[in-house]
Amino acid sequence: MTDTAPFGPYEILRILREDSDTTTYLTYHTDEGHYATLLVPHFLTNQADSLVEEFLRRAEVIAGIKHQNLPRILDYGVENGTPYIARDYLPGGTLGQRIRLTGPLSPEEALAVLRQLAGALDAIHAHGLTHFGIMPDTIVRDDAGSVYLSDLGLAQLSIEVTGIPDPMLPYSAPEVFLRVPYTPAVDIYSLGGVLFTMLTGDLPFNGSTYVQWMESHLNRRVPSVEAYAEMPAGMEDIVDKAMEKLAYLRYASASEMVTAVGRVLGETRISAEGAGGKGGAPRATSQSFKTTRAVAGGRSESPSQLYADALMMEGQNPAQAAELYRRLIEIQPQRAQGEVIERLYRIEQELGEKRIPALMTEAREARAIGDWQGLTQVTRQVLSYEPEHTEAFELNVLGQTLQAAESHYLSAYAAATTDHWDAAIMLLDELYTALPDYEDPEALAVITAGNARFIHNSTTFTAHKRQVLALDFSPESDYLVTGSTDKSVKLWELPGYAEVAAIDDHQTWVCSTIFSPDGTLMFAGTWEGLIKIWTVPDGEYAGVIAGQTSQVRAMAFAHHDARILATASGYFLTLWALPAGKRIAVVRESDRRPVTALDFAPGEPLLICGMNNGHLRVRSVNDPGLGIVLDEAIHEGPIYTVASSPDGMLVATGGRDSTVSVVRLENGEVLHRLLGHTETVHAVAFSNDGTLLASGSRDHSIVLWRVEDGALIARLEGHTDEVRSLHFSPDGRALVSGGADGMVKVWGIL
Repeated sequence: MTDTAPFGPYEILRILREDSDTTTYLTYHTDEGHYATLLVPHFLTNQADSLVEEFLRRAEVIAGIKHQNLPRILDYGVENGTPYIARDYLPGGTLGQRIRLTGPLSPEEALAVLRQLAGALDAIHAHGLTHFGIMPDTIVRDDAGSVYLSDLGLAQLSIEVTGIPDPMLPYSAPEVFLRVPYTPAVDIYSLGGVLFTMLTGDLPFNGSTYVQWMESHLNRRVPSVEAYAEMPAGMEDIVDKAMEKLAYLRYASASEMVTAVGRVLGETRISAEGAGGKGGAPRATSQSFKTTRAVAGGRSESPSQLYADALMMEGQNPAQAAELYRRLIEIQPQRAQGEVIERLYRIEQELGEKRIPALMTEAREARAIGDWQGLTQVTRQVLSYEPEHTEAFELNVLGQTLQAAESHYLSAYAAATTDHWDAAIMLLDELYTALPDYEDPEALAVITAGNARFIHNSTTFTAHKRQVLALDFSPESDYLVTGSTDKSVKLWELPGYAEVAAIDDHQTWVCSTIFSPDGTLMFAGTWEGLIKIWTVPDGEYAGVIAGQTSQVRAMAFAHHDARILATASGYFLTLWALPAGKRIAVVRESDRRPVTALDFAPGEPLLICGMNNGHLRVRSVNDPGLGIVLDEAIHEGPIYTVASSPDGMLVATGGRDSTVSVVRLENGEVLHRLLGHTETVHAVAFSNDGTLLASGSRDHSIVLWRVEDGALIARLEGHTDEVRSLHFSPDGRALVSGGADGMVKVWGIL
C-alpha cells in the first residue's frame, strides 16, 4: 500500500510502473468494487488550463476507440489539479518485463504478438490518431498472456510538453527527433523496433544520452537481427523496412508488416487480429491532434553565432561546445542530419570515455546495494562509450535481469493479491524458470515437484481465542470447520472465509472436526468423549454420538464406504455406522497404547493408526475384529498425525521426535525420514496430486516437502505459536493452517 491520496473513488494500492513523466498505479474503485489501472501524467500537473483541456479532449477521443487488443478506458478526469486516465487492470505485466527476464521470443511467438498489436494499431490509425509511444513497456499482458497496446495519447502529449521521455528514446522515429510533420509511419518505425527487441532481446540501438539516440536513429542502420541468432531468411529485411529513415519507405500499415512476417515464416495468408477489411485499416494522412508545444525558433539566439561559438570552444572547453551544439539542434533540428550532430556525437564520446572509471565505480556501488535500475543505467552509459567493456556488459546483463525480476515479482504479487490467479501463475512460472533461486520476500511463491506450484498467504484471520486444534474442508471446498481449546466450533464460508456459524455449547476442548462425505453435516470430537453433529450451513444441532471412554483425538470417514466413521478415544478404536450412529466394531489395543491419529487408505478397507508408542499400525476394516495387517516402529515417541497419499500408496507421519516420515503402506518401508523441524510435528497433509507434503510443527513453521525425493522445498512462516492443524482443500486451491495463536492462515495454491 502506498501513502498516495486517492484519485476520487480510486484507492491507490501500489505503483505498477513509474518513469520521469508518468506513474501507473494499481487501484481499487471503492464505489463500483473493481480493480483498475490509473495512469497519471505528472508532466501535466500545474500546467496551463489549455494543456489539461487538450489532455481531456484526447482522452475522450481515445475512449471511443474499441478493439480487443486495446485496454478499455473506464474513466478520465482531473483530481486536485492532476489529470488521470483509468483503464482495465491487466495483471500480466509488460512485454518488456518478460523479454528482459526470459530473453528473446521465437519468430513464431513474435508474430503472434505482432498480429495482436497490428490489429490494435490499425484501429488507432483508422481513427486518424497516432500512438507515438509504442515500446515493449507500453505493451501489457492479461491473465492468458494476450497483449494490449496501452498508454495511447500520453506519449504524444508528453513529447509536445517536455520532449521525448527517456524510455521512448530507443524506439522513436527520426522525424520525432527532428520535430518535422509526421504521419502514422512513426508508429510503424516503433513497431519495427519492438520486433527487433522481441527477436533479439536487445534494443535496436544502444545509447545513454539524447544525442547518442538521435545520432543512431538519424544516421545509423539498425543492427542485423541475424547477428544475434539464426533467423528465417527475410526477417532482417522486414526490420530494415519497418525502420527506414524515410517515412514513405516503411510499411503502409501494421497489417502489411504482419503479412510480410507471415510470409517469411511460411504462412500463405495472414491478417492482423481485428484489423477489419482486406488490405488492412485505412492509413491516416495527418494527425488529428493540434500541437501545443511552443516552437523553439522564436529564441533570440542566432544559429550562425551558436555554431561559430561552438567551433571556437571545441579545443578550449569541449563540454561547453557540446552544450552550444545541443542548443543549436534545439533551434534548428535539421542540423542533426549533418556536421553538427557528427561533431556533437564525437565530443560526447570523448568526454564519456574519460568518465568510464568513475562510472564503473558507480556501477559497482549500485551492485553492492542492489540498485538494479541504477546499475543498468550506469553500465549502459559505459557501453555507449566503450561497447566492448566486458565488466560493464556483464553488470548490465545482471542489472537488466534482476530489475526485470523485481518487476515480475511485484506484478505477480499484485496479481495474486487481486485474485488474478492465472496471471500470477504465468508471471511466477516465467520468473522462477529464469531464476530458480530468486528470493521470495513476501512468502509468495515456491516451486514444488513436477509441475510448478505457487503458494501465496492470501488470507489470515483470528478464528478462535485459543488453539485451533482441528480443521477440515467440506467436499466441495465451500466451507471450512474449525475446532478449538476455547470449547467452540466455527463454520466459515468460502471464498471469503466469512463466519456463518459459531457453536459454543461444549464443556471441554474440541479435539477433532470432520465433514460428512456429502458435506451436509459436520462432526466435532471433544475432550469429554462426545461427538456432536450439526447441519451445514445453518449450524443446527443434529445429534450426538456418546459412549467414548475419553477424549476423541481423531476421526476419519472410510473412502470405500462413506457410511463408516472411525474414531480414536484413548486405546479404543470404534467404527460407527451412519446415519444411525450404531457402533459396528470396537477394538481395544492389547498393548494398552493410545491411538493418537487416524486416516483411511483411499479405495481400500484399511484403517491407518498412529500410536502413542511411535508405531504405525494398519488394520483391515473387512475383518470384524479389525485385524492388524501392518505394525511398524516409525518414530521415537508418539505419532501425533497421519495422512494417506491420494493414490493410497504412501502414508506420512509426524511425531514428538520432530521428524516426518514417508512410509510405503504395502510393507511399512520408510522411504524418507524428513528432518526440517526442531520440535513436535502436529500435522501432515498431502497435496491433491500427491507431489507435495506439508507438515506443521510446534516450532511455529510449516515445511513443504517434495514427495518424490524428500527434498525440503520451502518453509512457510507467519504463525506466532505452534502449528496444530493442516488441510489441503479438495479443489486443490488452498492449504489452510491452524495455530495455537488462534489464527487460521490460508495459503492459496495457484
